[in-house]
Amino acid sequence: MSKIKKIYIFAFIFCAMLCYYDPNPPEDSELYDERPILVLNLTGCSASSKVFIRYWDSKGAFLYPSSYPIFTNTEGGLLKSLSLTQYTQTVSFLLYVDQNQNDEIDTFDFGIYQTVTLNTLENVTREDISCIPDTLIEVLPFDNLTPESGQKICVYTPADKPIWNIYNRNNIPEYPELADKSAFLTDWFPAFVLNSNGTIKNNFLISGSYHETCVYDYNLNNLYESSETITTKENDFNVP
Repeated sequence: MSKIKKIYIFAFIFCAMLCYYDPNPPEDSELYDERPILVLNLTGCSASSKVFIRYWDSKGAFLYPSSYPIFTNTEGGLLKSLSLTQYTQTVSFLLYVDQNQNDEIDTFDFGIYQTVTLNTLENVTREDISCIPDTLIEVLPFDNLTPESGQKICVYTPADKPIWNIYNRNNIPEYPELADKSAFLTDWFPAFVLNSNGTIKNNFLISGSYHETCVYDYNLNNLYESSETITTKENDFNVP
């Protein structure tokens, strides 16, 4: 075989390797993931603001822990994809934005609760959301008894969804991988906190109807444990 022919053969093999070799091939779970995607396209918010997301699909309730960083960009926008349970046809989401960036949810911030019917012909459905400040209303809990010790944390759920329960306390999205994150009671926003000394961290809700679930967190670890008390108001808690 001539030297020139050998060079051609080597070049062909080398080019083929460049074209077809992937040093980081996608995992099968990613390659064949056919679950529906809801893309939240948020615009008009203040730049670099913290965003809180809680949603419900066909499998149940999910949240992004507050320790997982979700922020608007420098233009006040956000594109966030929710990878939903397969065969989900409708999804509801609750989204808050800390507009004034004071690390609190208050009347100056933006909140929205919305139900979306997914596009069954496409794998991806896009929902456009415009930030509107001052959409939240301050409310006191229906159960306003001060705990004898520890703290009381009340979690609110839109009235068209099941009440919060201990079985979904750690329901965090499968994608992205959040195995190193923990979900606390106050991550299930919106939440009201009342300490035994009477100190109140008030709750701010969007106008609508809610269920109220209160946990008496005696050891102050922001989690529900079997030794602690839980109360529920299943009738609608109305916010004008």
